Amino acid sequence: MYLNVQVGNGNYQPQIRAKAGETYTINLARYTSGTFQETRIYINGFNSISGIGNLAPMYPYSFTLSALEHLKVLDLGTDTVGYSNANFTSLPFEETT
Repeated sequence: MYLNVQVGNGNYQPQIRAKAGETYTINLARYTSGTFQETRIYINGFNSISGIGNLAPMYPYSFTLSALEHLKVLDLGTDTVGYSNANFTSLPFEETT
């Protein structure tokens, strides 16, 4: 599958050709600086993803998780002293049978 990530309103990351069972790291460090204000992250082509690592530095506020059929790990928080993300107030899940 191909993994596509877009941050904000058009900052596309290089496309990754992903293989089953492999772990991939997408470096979004330049979007976690103190002056960065855009917290929209779009991940496309991810219906087989089983885990999403630490998104806390991005201060996320909105998620659409309906296509993450195989998701087992979603890391959104941190135990860093002083961290607060008042924008993140809910995480919608849709029950499947």
